[in-house]
Amino acid sequence: MSVQSEHQTPRAPAVSVPRRLLFSLLPVTCLCISAEVVARLWLPDSDTASRLQQMRQVCIYLGNRPGNDLFAADSDCFWKLKKNVVLPKSHGPKWGGRMSNGLGFRNPEMQLAKPQATQRIVCYGDSTTFGFGVAMQEAWPALLEIGLQQSTSNACQVVNAGVPGYSSFQGHRYLKRSLPRLTPDLIIATFGNNDAWRWDDRSDRAHAARLQQLSRGWNWRQSQALAALSQITQADSAPTAATDAAWARRVSQNFFQPVTEWRPRVNLQEFAENLQQMVGICRAQQIPLVLLVWPDYFQVQGRLTIRNRYQHVIRQTALQHQGVHCIDLLPVFRGLYPTSLDFYLDRDIIHINADGNRVVANTLEQLLPRFLPLAGRAR
Repeated sequence: MSVQSEHQTPRAPAVSVPRRLLFSLLPVTCLCISAEVVARLWLPDSDTASRLQQMRQVCIYLGNRPGNDLFAADSDCFWKLKKNVVLPKSHGPKWGGRMSNGLGFRNPEMQLAKPQATQRIVCYGDSTTFGFGVAMQEAWPALLEIGLQQSTSNACQVVNAGVPGYSSFQGHRYLKRSLPRLTPDLIIATFGNNDAWRWDDRSDRAHAARLQQLSRGWNWRQSQALAALSQITQADSAPTAATDAAWARRVSQNFFQPVTEWRPRVNLQEFAENLQQMVGICRAQQIPLVLLVWPDYFQVQGRLTIRNRYQHVIRQTALQHQGVHCIDLLPVFRGLYPTSLDFYLDRDIIHINADGNRVVANTLEQLLPRFLPLAGRAR
């Protein structure tokens, strides 16, 4: 039996290979977790915010700075108007002044609850409803409210719920969410300008489905740290590169001359289904719905554009459902040709100036009493 020398160094207990591996991986694991925490705190979610980032990039390309000032992320509609946005005049005539009130509508301050003895009209739509290019008080919803107040014996309130860039997919989701709170007596919906717009190879519906799938559980493909690293280490030339200036240039040109190999944000079948869902929501609440057909610059000249097919769907939807009406602005603008060509903003085929908005408001003021007994005409 041997006796250990007092000078002999005792041997450390043996560490198994798995434990050594665990100790060596621990710093790496902590580093990865820290990187992911930092990415989630400081970087936008590449999937959740991609549509928002695309909208902001389009705004930047078009010379409209306030993409970050005006829009916030929205889980249902991809983006929404920020509340209480007032932009300085230095941003230019298209983006200066009050953009939204405390409720996120382009209106003066108002109460969410409908005032007593007041009939409320809510206008859903895109930038043509929002009034891109004109001041808040020059947009047709504001002018419509003034006209109805003067021509009817009862009080009337018109809510401008238009959001720039919205498609019918976003519109029906926004309507479904906000309708119970607003309790309108009439709804006007203006969509079809952005639905045919080709942004990338993913439709709005497909993008929403992907977000829903990702929300069900986390996996490594959802890592924002890896997404940020991927953007740094490789040049992404795909059309889905939301922060790519070349993408923004091409997608903006697609608004005028669509690149057919890219999918539209909303195809014709989906557009019809989105309108049907709006109809169902309104009929369940027994609220009359007016679908507005918005003409573009080329259509006023008598030329066919990609919007003709979407406008046909609007007209057919109104014919198929009781309580759903269509107001077609195309004959109105054609009847004012060639003066109506001057209604459109410079180098723009959709957005109109204050004179054009006044024509829209006057047309609606005359036709809306057919669909809803707003009140007796003023004496």
